[in-house]
Amino acid sequence: VSTVVLASAGTGKTHTLVDAWLKALLGLDEVDARDPERSTAKPAETLLAITFTEKAAAEMRSRIERRLARLRFTPGEEQALVDEFAAQGKAVPDAAVLDAARRSIARAPIGTFHAMCGRVLREHALAAGLDPGFRLLEPDEEQRLLAELAEAVIVDALVQEGAKEGGVVRELVARVPLRGLYEQRGLTEALVALHGSLAERGLSPS
Repeated sequence: VSTVVLASAGTGKTHTLVDAWLKALLGLDEVDARDPERSTAKPAETLLAITFTEKAAAEMRSRIERRLARLRFTPGEEQALVDEFAAQGKAVPDAAVLDAARRSIARAPIGTFHAMCGRVLREHALAAGLDPGFRLLEPDEEQRLLAELAEAVIVDALVQEGAKEGGVVRELVARVPLRGLYEQRGLTEALVALHGSLAERGLSPS
């Protein structure tokens, strides 16, 4: 089963994802519950959960571990899960099963979109024509490279315009500094922001 959660910040996305993930791990997910023959626990390695940031992924993993620990040691604090087992005519897993489930969380594919894409590309690096030893850019590296590229684009456009009258880029550079200072945004930063806005909407900068 695949689940996509779309909601605003603070509306409980992580809670909902954690709950769905736990139920799948424990064999309580709603889709399988309709078919008793398929209502079985899933290995953690087969349960993919993707979010946008490393912080959110770490929080999701941490919450899963805490809830499994509560089910193991203080099941009264996870009454909703206990009631779900009872409703499906199942016993709450014993200590050995829950301990194994807790250990398996470290192998679970819980991460970010870019981490998942990186994993897929590494597994199929030859087919994708990539060096399997590639690494993902850190956010600050990405911003630095984008700024360098944006500045190069502006300078190249200036060179192409030459000294002719009415050049649009020359007029922009005359009005807005090439690089911003402190909180003031320059032409380079504006171009980077425009590129990011277009990318978020799935539009090509060209």
